[in-house]
Amino acid sequence: MDYTVLQHKLEFCPGKVAHYSAVSPTERLLVVGFRGTSTLSDILTDCCGRAVPLVDHNSIGDKIRVEIKAADGCERITLEDHDNDGDNFVRCHEGILISAKNVLNEIEPFLLPLVECRYRVIFCGHSLGAATAIVTAILLRSKYPDLFLDTKQIHVYAFGTPPVLDHDSAIASCSFCTTIINNADLISRLSISNLAVLLACLRSIQSKLAEHKMNPKGPVSSVAFFNKIAEGTSGTPLMTLSELNHTFDEAHKNLPLRKPEHLFIPGKVLLAYYPWRNEREEPKSTGRNNLQCVQTTGASNVFQRLEIDGLRCLTDHLTSSYFEIMGIEYEF
Repeated sequence: MDYTVLQHKLEFCPGKVAHYSAVSPTERLLVVGFRGTSTLSDILTDCCGRAVPLVDHNSIGDKIRVEIKAADGCERITLEDHDNDGDNFVRCHEGILISAKNVLNEIEPFLLPLVECRYRVIFCGHSLGAATAIVTAILLRSKYPDLFLDTKQIHVYAFGTPPVLDHDSAIASCSFCTTIINNADLISRLSISNLAVLLACLRSIQSKLAEHKMNPKGPVSSVAFFNKIAEGTSGTPLMTLSELNHTFDEAHKNLPLRKPEHLFIPGKVLLAYYPWRNEREEPKSTGRNNLQCVQTTGASNVFQRLEIDGLRCLTDHLTSSYFEIMGIEYEF
């Protein structure tokens, strides 16, 4: 393919993400690829998960607010010098925001001249790289709104993205961001709101254990607890499905999605999944024949709970799993 590598940066310290840039004069296209979590430094960046306002600290006077507005049927991200109607900041993952700012400083010198020459820009990445690509695009569109009036000028393809933007901003980024989530990918559901729902469920389970005198606080109750676990899937459930769903519903009712500290998967989300099957009645299917896909957003109910499906919730996040669902051959 007719691509020339302009830059290849390997980073090994927190707050910086490895990336490369390649340009095709024939296609008039600049591609920037962002690496996912691969090192201890990347893990430390992931762990800086506090939701912080996306602001420009060099602003004169009040902190500049980044506000999303509708223009010509598509969202636009604009900057305002004053925030008169409360805390309306776009909020994002702190570690990823720091990484995105560092990447932008690296690519800005050669990216801007290409954009001014009407080159299209594609950002892509997996996991940490996906989230960094999205926030970098937001920073670009905020800083140079006149260069990105055409929504086709820049697009982000993100794979296995963790929750990185607040509720409204995540939905508003649909015009320039496509996120692909594989099945029960745990990383894409690892948010403070989902952890709060999980804690509510654990409290309900603890109440059920106490009700049946299985709360492991003494020798007798501990024996009863481990006997219950030993029953496995063939035993009687501690909670019925309706009771579990009721617990989830109550937890969500008490959890406002638009709280500033709650983050979501951005953009137009394509969820690839395999339908659940009853293994006692139907043979387990293999291959990609049963793979289905639905378009949704990061605020959808399907992402508002943790799906603990054995090791599957972890292996679904691997880059090899994403290659597999797209039918792409790969070598590592």
